[in-house]
Amino acid sequence: MRNVLLALILTAATLFAQTNDGPVITAIDGYAAQVDSTIITYGEIRENVAPFMQQLFQQYQGEERARQIQNLYLETREALIEEALIKEEAKELGLSLPDAAIDEEVDRLVRERFEGDRTLLTRALAARRTTFSEWREGVSDQIILRV
Repeated sequence: MRNVLLALILTAATLFAQTNDGPVITAIDGYAAQVDSTIITYGEIRENVAPFMQQLFQQYQGEERARQIQNLYLETREALIEEALIKEEAKELGLSLPDAAIDEEVDRLVRERFEGDRTLLTRALAARRTTFSEWREGVSDQIILRV
């Protein structure tokens, strides 16, 4: 928990150490936060905010746009920290899911997002440079977060 607090203080200092006159400055990559052994990078934050950026650019201009983008980054960082804390707690408690439950969710996602075609899933994973095992672990994490 102390590591999280230290990372948040360092990140906040970086994000807010700028004048209101200039554009919002964010690091290209690096540590945005650390929760125990989990590192949250600026790249992960950008990946999570990307789907919302076009909408912000359409809705806001100038300084208000910069404020909205900065708020989105901060809220996303907080959400990723919360997720990491939940995953760590689940791990400490020894909570795990049966393989059948994970497989069922994988099958559902393949049906809904990839028209039931695992080849499409494989191509999408290759484009993201992610292995099936890594993706499956992410599916497991999402189930734990929902519970």
